[in-house]
Amino acid sequence: MSLETFGCFCLPGGSDVLDNYVEPCEVCGGILGFDCVCPKCMVCGEVGDPWCYKEHGMDLTDKQQEKIVMCMCDDERVADLTSRAKLED
Repeated sequence: MSLETFGCFCLPGGSDVLDNYVEPCEVCGGILGFDCVCPKCMVCGEVGDPWCYKEHGMDLTDKQQEKIVMCMCDDERVADLTSRAKLED
């Protein structure tokens, strides 16, 4: 079973899903190089670094805002699944 079922981010193709777990982007919640929608910082070249938004004057794009909302919904879904699983125990 894939952890994607529960809203976790895993890269496809591995036999052991936990070995493929990748931390989500700190800004949009996507996976860098996979479904992260963050632009490259024009000052330092970083992608998905919250510091760039504070110190380099970057603004969130519409795509980033949509992705953040989508990830927040996924987090709520995971919390709901987790609480249901605890009730079944």
